[in-house]
Amino acid sequence: MTITLEVVKAEQEKLATMIAALEAEANKPTFFEYGGQLFPLKRGEIYVGTIITPSIKFHLTKLPGESNPGPWKDVNDWALAQGGELFDRVEGALLFQHLKAEFKEEAYWTRETRKNDTAYAWYQYFGNGYQNLSLKGSKLRGVAVRRLVFQ
Repeated sequence: MTITLEVVKAEQEKLATMIAALEAEANKPTFFEYGGQLFPLKRGEIYVGTIITPSIKFHLTKLPGESNPGPWKDVNDWALAQGGELFDRVEGALLFQHLKAEFKEEAYWTRETRKNDTAYAWYQYFGNGYQNLSLKGSKLRGVAVRRLVFQ
């Protein structure tokens, strides 16, 4: 390959893009503050939002990465191995609203199973926000989330 000015400039642009990405990662906060309390974030973890119900209040974070498509049990086991668990349907709607760009436009398992038939589990489709049931043997993606409970 002949080294030309154009080749060097193209490589320089690639390096500048890589440097910018690394700087952006290094500048991401490692904690967030809520009500005067600091909550630590793990490397690559993204803060999603706060969920408050009559029985529990927590912050939701998305852990880095995602599973390969697989049956519900395998994807659920993967999420647990990441130090988190699959999201529920309410959390799925929050993820779709705030972090849609972090997901492929595909279906992702939730941790919720069908109440009257546990052969089915709910999923969140990140193309349009739709939620539905699927047989647990279907091969869908998964992400792990973490809940940081507060008073």
